Amino acid sequence: MEEDAGVEEDAGSDAGETTSCESVSVTIANRHGHEMPVSAADVAAGVERSYEIRGAGTHPHTVVVTAAQFAMLAAGETVTVMSTRNSGHDHVITLVCG
Repeated sequence: MEEDAGVEEDAGSDAGETTSCESVSVTIANRHGHEMPVSAADVAAGVERSYEIRGAGTHPHTVVVTAAQFAMLAAGETVTVMSTRNSGHDHVITLVCG
C-alpha cells in the first residue's frame, strides 16, 4: 500500500509541475555567430527536432532536441545538448523555458 500512496503522490506532483513555456532562452557556448531559434511551439509540439545552427557562422552544426528533452523543458527543467562536430569543434547548448 505504501507503493500505491507513492504513485498517487507522484501523479499529483507531476500535475502540479506543468509550466507554461512562453519563450525559450538558448545559450550557445563559444557561439561565434551561430544561432538556434527554438520556439515555444516547438516545446508544445514535444516531438524530436533537428536544428541547423549556422546563423552568421561560417560553418553549420546540427543539434537534435529529443521529445524527452522537450518534455523536460515543458516541466521547467534546463536542458543541455551538444551540437555535431564541424571545423574541429562542437558547441554546448543550454535551453531554458521562460
